[in-house]
Amino acid sequence: MQIVTLPAFQVVGLRIHTTALSSDIPKLWQQFMPYIDLIPSSTPGISYGLMGEMSAHNGDNTFTYMAALAVADDAVVDSMLDTWHVLAQRYAVFTAHMDTLGETFERIHGELIPAAGLQYGQGPSFEHYGPDFDETQTLQIHIAIQ
Repeated sequence: MQIVTLPAFQVVGLRIHTTALSSDIPKLWQQFMPYIDLIPSSTPGISYGLMGEMSAHNGDNTFTYMAALAVADDAVVDSMLDTWHVLAQRYAVFTAHMDTLGETFERIHGELIPAAGLQYGQGPSFEHYGPDFDETQTLQIHIAIQ
């Protein structure tokens, strides 16, 4: 685990309200893929899976998930896409692999964050997919902390 502080950034993409490890998330990425080449990304080759707006309403433990690319604040993008402005935040960063993503999230939230004595932050957490993601299937998970 590494602790980093990131400046504010803005992303655009498609968002859904879902539950952890739902099959809706890969479907969302498939829907988002045609937009990727049309978005003037400020970080080419990098994509984000943002997770926030958690709700335990009626015990459903749902949250907002957004497949997105970072853009400049003044970027002109397709009106079909949503915008999410992420405030400057501290993050605990973990490396994960797609084939064990669920287990990694469980370990982060059930073991690693509590053992480190960290408190969750107010901002969204996110998956960070680098330019070599397709070949390695490795990503970084950024958990917002105080």
